[in-house]
Amino acid sequence: MARSRFRTELTTAQLPLSAAELVARGVTRSMRCGPKWRRTSRGFFLPSQLPDTPTQRILAAVPLVPASGAITGWAAAFARGVDDLDGLDPCTMQPLPVLICLGRDVGRGTAAAYCRDRLPDSDVAEVAGIRFTTALRAGMDCARSAPDLAEAVAVVDAMARQRVFGLGLLARYLGRHPGWRGIHQARRACELADPHARNGWESRLRVFYQVDLGLPRPLANAPLFDRRGNLLGIGDLVDPDAGLVLEFDGQDHRGRHRHRADNVREERLEDHHLVVIRVDSLDLRHHRADLKARVLSGRRRGLARDRSRDRWTLRQPDWWLADEPIDEQLTAEELGWLLGDGR
Repeated sequence: MARSRFRTELTTAQLPLSAAELVARGVTRSMRCGPKWRRTSRGFFLPSQLPDTPTQRILAAVPLVPASGAITGWAAAFARGVDDLDGLDPCTMQPLPVLICLGRDVGRGTAAAYCRDRLPDSDVAEVAGIRFTTALRAGMDCARSAPDLAEAVAVVDAMARQRVFGLGLLARYLGRHPGWRGIHQARRACELADPHARNGWESRLRVFYQVDLGLPRPLANAPLFDRRGNLLGIGDLVDPDAGLVLEFDGQDHRGRHRHRADNVREERLEDHHLVVIRVDSLDLRHHRADLKARVLSGRRRGLARDRSRDRWTLRQPDWWLADEPIDEQLTAEELGWLLGDGR
């Protein structure tokens, strides 16, 4: 298995040094105020040449974590190998603050944010010697603090996809926290989550389809075959009843070779009597009304089609090896929660 970004970046990232440590190393106050050093928080500094990676941003927040606190949210998920949750706003690509759970509210800053929610010992587990919340607590904190339901679903999808927890166990965990701020959104996100989503934009598109448009839950990354068992393609979102395939085009679809392959694949799907709609981030961010009209029109066409002409099926042939259901697997952390405080 490939190393996670956190583990890879950890080899070059550094913990901040206090002013006293710098003095002991011969770094004077005037030197640390110069171009070779940058302040990460009050009284702590890092060499300016260090890259501003997600892992480095996490380590920069470590001095702000009290003995009874822990880092939670996206940073705790990233430390457990969920590379997609790298602490960047998906729309602006600006860094998000590292969320620290203290047990009391001390305000907010640009590099770190704080929450005062309860933090029992069972919700804390060290990774690389740093106090993080457990995967279940991080998933709950991410989902309930997300700016909207679509972002909450994207976070839960990413963590379930990486198998840091199963959705069934997350639902049980959320059920043990009634009345917590944002818990309703977290529970709804867990209900809508699907570990088969391959990226956050597919998750957002699925929420748009199911929640904003009020349409039936589509299949995520469903393989489509012809009547002879040949693979036609894997649809990002598939509405089987309407024979509708929604494809999200990310940045990697802009290249000529990928664009050509997309066109060939789309023609193949349409030739087998499927309706294909292509979507990108601009549609979801700035043209939602137009996207709604396009999707509803495509679904109407699909529902009105002559189904006797369908040359596609979702039935998987013998040679197709389906993925093992993700939600049935337990991590060691989850197993400990079930056998211990989580019973």
